Amino acid sequence: MDFKKEAKRLRKLADSLENMQEKPTEKLPERWMDLSQKERDKGLSKSIDCNGEALEAFSALSSLYDLRKKYWEIAGDWEPDWKDPFSHKYVIRFYQGKKETAQMLHTRYFLAFPTLDQAVHFLKHHALKIDQAEELL
Repeated sequence: MDFKKEAKRLRKLADSLENMQEKPTEKLPERWMDLSQKERDKGLSKSIDCNGEALEAFSALSSLYDLRKKYWEIAGDWEPDWKDPFSHKYVIRFYQGKKETAQMLHTRYFLAFPTLDQAVHFLKHHALKIDQAEELL
């Protein structure tokens, strides 16, 4: 075991937890429209060019991307580290035809969050968008 690497990883984890605790609680968005106009204008949803069902799915996915980005920002600019076997991520996935939250360590999911509370909140408030983007998730 490389103790220097492990110590560095633990310091990073401790700093991350400290930052999450000290950061003032910002309200999590409950709809894509809750994002500021600036956040929506520079989001992925403005750069898609297709039509029909594909447009609906891509539009929903781009809205989910913008919302996910805001949730990560609120969590102290968190990003999932899929290479770290000790870093827990809480995801929203389709399993046996149903949407659910799950805890993952290694398997990448588009809708990943640092806490179960964020994942549950996201699923509760953005289920329709998730359904619309299902074929792309």
